[in-house]
Amino acid sequence: TIVTLFWTGFLFAFLMQVLLYLFLDLAIQLGITDHESTFAWFGALGAIFGIFPLIFGMSSGMVLGGAFVMDVWRGHLLIRNFTLRRQTTVVAEWLFFSFFLGLPLTVMGLAMISKASDWWIVTGLFWLFSIAFFFLAFVVNVIFYEMKACFEVMKNIYPDDDDSFWAIVKRVIELRQIATYSGEMHRSYLSRGSMEDAEHTDKKADNLIAETILEKKSFRGKINSVFVKWGWYEEYEEPKRFYSIDDARDVRPYVTSHTWSLEKYFCRPRNSRYIAIIQGAGAVTRAQMKSNVVCTILGSFLVFFLLLALFVWGGAGFPVTFFLMAIAVLLAIPNFKSSWRLYNVSKDIIFARTESKKQDDGPNTFTERDLAEYSFSERAQDSFVLKQSDSEGLYMVEESFRTSRPKTRTAWVLFCTEVALGFFWPTLSLFAVGNWPLALWYALIIGVSGLRYYVNAAVAMEEVGHLDLVDGKTEREIWQNQTRLNEIVGNITRGKSRRAWMIVISILAFMFLALFAGAVGTDVESSEIEDPTYTYVNAFEYKPLKNSLRYPTCYISSDLQESPLTSMADYIFLARVAYRGNVTQRELDHWFGENVAVNQEEFVEQYREENDVDSAVSFKLITYPTAAGRDFAYLAIRGTTNAFEALTDAQLWSGAILMQLIREMLPFGSIWIPIMPYLISTAAATESGSIDEISFYRDTTKFANDLQTSNDYAGVAVTGHSLGGGLSLITGAQAKIPAVALSGPNTVLTRRSLDPKVSRGDLDRYTFNIIPDRDVVPMIDIPAENYQNIRCNAGFTDVIGCHDTTRALCEAIFTCGSDGRPVPCECVTQFNYPEPEKIDPNSDISFAEACGIATSNTTSSTGDPSDGGNSTDTGDTGDLFN
Repeated sequence: TIVTLFWTGFLFAFLMQVLLYLFLDLAIQLGITDHESTFAWFGALGAIFGIFPLIFGMSSGMVLGGAFVMDVWRGHLLIRNFTLRRQTTVVAEWLFFSFFLGLPLTVMGLAMISKASDWWIVTGLFWLFSIAFFFLAFVVNVIFYEMKACFEVMKNIYPDDDDSFWAIVKRVIELRQIATYSGEMHRSYLSRGSMEDAEHTDKKADNLIAETILEKKSFRGKINSVFVKWGWYEEYEEPKRFYSIDDARDVRPYVTSHTWSLEKYFCRPRNSRYIAIIQGAGAVTRAQMKSNVVCTILGSFLVFFLLLALFVWGGAGFPVTFFLMAIAVLLAIPNFKSSWRLYNVSKDIIFARTESKKQDDGPNTFTERDLAEYSFSERAQDSFVLKQSDSEGLYMVEESFRTSRPKTRTAWVLFCTEVALGFFWPTLSLFAVGNWPLALWYALIIGVSGLRYYVNAAVAMEEVGHLDLVDGKTEREIWQNQTRLNEIVGNITRGKSRRAWMIVISILAFMFLALFAGAVGTDVESSEIEDPTYTYVNAFEYKPLKNSLRYPTCYISSDLQESPLTSMADYIFLARVAYRGNVTQRELDHWFGENVAVNQEEFVEQYREENDVDSAVSFKLITYPTAAGRDFAYLAIRGTTNAFEALTDAQLWSGAILMQLIREMLPFGSIWIPIMPYLISTAAATESGSIDEISFYRDTTKFANDLQTSNDYAGVAVTGHSLGGGLSLITGAQAKIPAVALSGPNTVLTRRSLDPKVSRGDLDRYTFNIIPDRDVVPMIDIPAENYQNIRCNAGFTDVIGCHDTTRALCEAIFTCGSDGRPVPCECVTQFNYPEPEKIDPNSDISFAEACGIATSNTTSSTGDPSDGGNSTDTGDTGDLFN
């Protein structure tokens, strides 16, 4: 079962990759991935039309995956009734043992005997292949029996009609369209009656409680009246009843004093259909009825309270909190109404039971006058029955009716439109732009889910309200077919997990859509952040913490391919410089000294132009002199600054994120880590050439390789923050140069999905990641051997504070010492680090005063505001800051 769970988790990760790549393809077709901004309307519309069908298909696939897991857990009951129903139990058990244990363990033994170093990888992949084979068999059988049952019902429902194959197909599709587009009316009420009437609660309304009747017309039913006038729809002379799946399956949950619980009541579906025993053995007690009402009020209050606490803890402002709480209250109103109805009915029932007991215990003193004086509504009085049976139930009845339906020609127009826009257009557009892998997977997912959507046994069962039209050659075969269909429809076709998967996948799709919407408004030309520079003070310093081994990597290495910069603080500073605009050189002069480190801006622009680097990736080349006289080149890659770059993050690391979640959720999930790179690369195979080309690391790796082959520099190193840090780790391993990242997503699990692939040895040899505590970005993927955790002094609720480059820089110089570099005033004023010490103990000026003077000079600067507002050194304070 654990292996099956892991397989299902991989299925989810794979489907989410397909959805993400569809959004990326849409971004490419809209021309927002490069500077040329070419728009392809046919491909863009195809991707848009394909989003909702793909969400539906993914949900359908995950329902099948969950059903497969449950079937394995229960001993392969459905598989036995599907494929192996003609085989003996012994044959079936040996088959299951062979594929689920025997063959994988045999492969493990052979791999170990051959002394293969990757014996577990071989075993795990073979094991998953075996599970996948059974999963495919399971899916094929479910689809086959769904379609077979649907055809049988539609063949027998109209015995005088044409029973040819295409005639039945026509009826099936028309019924699907009627069920989807008809106007509906829903009625619910509570009814009392004897337990002998339980089989007919959907039809018997003799003892219904009139005041509980609720009728609601669907929104489609309201707007269909317009289509009726236009001649596209037609109204039923009398509303036509259709049934729920529970009606067809004869599922009636009983609530007794023994099965009652507050948890079941509070978590019940709002439109649940139940029978509460109110008289006789096992009747629900008075305390339990009252507890139902109290539970609704108290439970709803706790939900609202926790939501409010979450918003306050997360730092949401009053407007946002008020808005979200208002939405929560609106969503809870139907539940309050339902509970209020139940309260009134419970009150009546309690009174009736009390009076009934009085009649049993003594003279009948309960009169019509007593009834009138009691606080019943008039309708409740009319429905009250004095004489009670020995066994009585309270029925929650839900009835649905169709009030209007599309005409035949309208149904077929809608069907053709759905197939054209949901299947053919997206598929053909993906093929047209050369996105063959994604087009094939899209066609497969939508083809299978679309077949199950239109040829739907559940819709046929809802039409007739029972399983009697499912036939067979013998009584036993009829019983087997009905039992099998009952299981499939109840737990798979209309299983409880279907809506849950739709919600989960829709939320993730909405997140992708939000990133995409932000990417549409992103200008890929704007690659720098024009915030003010640091306020530097030179006359003060941080000394290394004494008697502390907090960061043994304050100086990363004594030999980084002859790099003159080895301190962790310098690399953090360069990672921050990658975000800067036209103040980059001024920042470098403040930190390293006048014209020591040089921003080669013109060289980078010329390189991008000559090599047609049109992607949105932004990087800088910083040169620094070495003792030998040659410059050392530092490639600084900018991190995520806009929504499109966040989509790029998702493209590279979404597979690793999903696999990590699966690992954490499964027992013994860590044993699958060696296999995960292979599975992630398999999912990444759905990338097309166009999507793969927007992988930023291709441009940065090529640039690094070109710098090395030019022989103009003593060496090359790469650094970056966030997305830039992740790209620097990839570029460092691919170009085999030192890479120092700050808060970068890691690459161990993702390495095989890159082009060219990266070995674990190169990641361990060339890469180093600086990881602040509680920073979620470097939690993505698994770190290679070389990394350093650093402290983060941000508040616990500050979810992005630990991702700040300035905070990381302050932590590095505070712990490791400033080592001749200026101390930014922001370390003290913004991030609450202790004040540094004076370099000259005889100086009379304090750190706060020096920062005040520097800030004043910055504010009063008469230079060009675009230079970042740097102050001019004047007067006696010129030695305090640059």
